[in-house]
Amino acid sequence: MLYTGNRMATINIPLMEKSTELRFEVAQVFTSHEKANDKVWQHIDLADRHVNTILDGGQVNAYHLTSLQDQLLRKEVQQVQKKLNKLRKIYDQYHSARAQVKVAIDQEFSRNLNALIKDLNKVESLLHNRIQADLATFKGVGIALIIAVIMLAFFITKMVLKNHQKNAIQIAEIEAAKQTIEASNQELQEKTHYDFLTKLPNRALFTDILKTAIAKAQVNQQSLVLFFIDLDQFKSVNDSFGHAGGDKLLQMVAERLNHMLNADGCAARLSGDEFALLLPAKNTLQEALDCATRFVKQIQLKLAENFFLEEIEIFISASIGIALYSKDGDSAESILKNADRSMHNVKQMGKNNYRFFSAELEHLTQRKFQLERDLRNAIQANELELYYQPQWDFKTGGLYGLEALVRWNHPQKGMIFPDEFIAAAETSGLIYQLDMWVLEAACKQINQWENLGLSSTQVSVNMSAVQFSTPNLVKNIASLLTQYKIRENKLEIEIVESILMQDSEQTLLTLNALKELGIRIAVDDFGTGYSSMAYLGKFPIDVLKIDRTFVMEIGSSSAAKVIVESIIQMGSKLGLMIVAEGIETVEQNHFLADQGCTFAQGYFYNKPMPVNDVEVLLRKAA
Repeated sequence: MLYTGNRMATINIPLMEKSTELRFEVAQVFTSHEKANDKVWQHIDLADRHVNTILDGGQVNAYHLTSLQDQLLRKEVQQVQKKLNKLRKIYDQYHSARAQVKVAIDQEFSRNLNALIKDLNKVESLLHNRIQADLATFKGVGIALIIAVIMLAFFITKMVLKNHQKNAIQIAEIEAAKQTIEASNQELQEKTHYDFLTKLPNRALFTDILKTAIAKAQVNQQSLVLFFIDLDQFKSVNDSFGHAGGDKLLQMVAERLNHMLNADGCAARLSGDEFALLLPAKNTLQEALDCATRFVKQIQLKLAENFFLEEIEIFISASIGIALYSKDGDSAESILKNADRSMHNVKQMGKNNYRFFSAELEHLTQRKFQLERDLRNAIQANELELYYQPQWDFKTGGLYGLEALVRWNHPQKGMIFPDEFIAAAETSGLIYQLDMWVLEAACKQINQWENLGLSSTQVSVNMSAVQFSTPNLVKNIASLLTQYKIRENKLEIEIVESILMQDSEQTLLTLNALKELGIRIAVDDFGTGYSSMAYLGKFPIDVLKIDRTFVMEIGSSSAAKVIVESIIQMGSKLGLMIVAEGIETVEQNHFLADQGCTFAQGYFYNKPMPVNDVEVLLRKAA
């Protein structure tokens, strides 16, 4: 009996006290962590000290007891100690981690802390059972010890109440920490699903909203209207006012678009200067079409109103693509894709307009994509070939030169003309490879004609702005001239006049370098751009080619005649040769000859010819 009482007073009760203090320190660990408090390590150290005290058997005043003998209890306390050590390591990682991974570490910390609290509950349960067992022993001794048992029970009850009070404080602090975590999660959700600049839903959230709207519309057999909006002059705003000005404009545009919608609509910023609007569901397709037509005009008017950046008044417009559910797609991805295609079609047609998605547009888009893919293979598979259109001297009637024109002999679709695939080459980034193929093929052909003993005239090759602006252009051309032993004046490069306006200083350097190689320079499609006599006098140009649109209107437009006459007179005074391309009638031919045009080119004389026919022509010319 005395042994049991002594054990309760000097071992079990001190163990219970240390267990309570341990629990309190664990609660402080949780609270300090949520407040990003450096005291976390201090509370972990105190908790670890309490664990070691329990393993040593507890402590009362100056009494130091032998180590804990109960193996089951000792095992549970050791589990607590392991989890404390793991918490320390996790918090070390949390303290040194980057902001974007702290949330994951924080979640791991919380999981391990909850596991630690469960283990503490087991320890307290075992201690409680030990005390209850000792109490039962005391009760069996008899009446003589009842008073002692009551006093001991009172003391233990007091300790239990004290433990409950600390538990209540711990629960309150954990609840507060939970609310803090929930607030942090809410903030993280907003950053994940909303655009940081405009506060509108981003693409991910808008896609989910659109999916939900489609599901409801499908059940109710309704239609939806989606607008895909891209600002037309946004780059110039960024260039003029910087990115801060551009961001401000995006915020103002977002505010205007959002205010146009009621509670059932949704506006989103998809990326850059691209926005989307989703209107409330309509009961019929016709109702949706009518609503879309009215609303898109409201969008145009709203965006056409002036904006102010740095107290400067600016105006913008937008290209808008429209797609309807379920006419233009049955999923969020297809509706967005088709509205985007419609918007890009507006961009290609001149911007500041809108267009509904159509099956024809889908067909054109698919064909363009197929062309881009096939063209990439065609350049490598040698499916391209050069045709040549002769150029004739008005005065002598002799052959002056040949213009190289690329043709694509598609294995399934047959002959494809440049009007169709050049645009695909430009948008897909293949124009440089295509230009290089044409240039090398023309040099190779000149060399073959020379080897056959045919006195070939000069060959003109068209060059895109992309190719002309490459830093290795002159070096590449010089290499081809050397490789194929091309004599000077056998190669002529044709550029459009807009190239002259891009970077006049660099353009002048490039043209002078080409002239040093002996290459002639021709300005193609002259009269359609912005060149002036000052530019023509500045650059080392040999030939002006009158654009075919003016030549074709000679018989029907007096203005065209005046323009053509002016170009011929201006070019002649500057010492330039003039080529009229696109001649198709006798009237056009006589007028150009009378005005003193130098060379003629067009169907009136010859269509573009394959290599074999050109060789026959060269033999006759010889």
